Amino acid sequence: MVQRIVNELQQKNPQILLNAVMTQELEYDTYTYSTLPNLLGQKGFDLVELDTLMLGDAVDNHLILPASPAISTSNFWQVDLEASTYKNQLYGFPSLLSIRFS
Repeated sequence: MVQRIVNELQQKNPQILLNAVMTQELEYDTYTYSTLPNLLGQKGFDLVELDTLMLGDAVDNHLILPASPAISTSNFWQVDLEASTYKNQLYGFPSLLSIRFS
């Protein structure tokens, strides 16, 4: 799955070099509140896929910024966009697995 995501992203965006990592190491645990500042901070990753269960905590602790309104959301299912929204503001985009392919 990880390799497919990397391949598809690289094919559509050759200017982006993506190094995707899937790990179970505790220091990268996105379900532990204490690790989020390290993962999402200035010395953290450029892109982190968070479970939307963690969205409110990440927003309330100023760990993420709202998504750009210039980015089209038309290829996502409505329920996925709602899960990526907190206090009426879109903060992320659903994973590649929830994109509607037309």
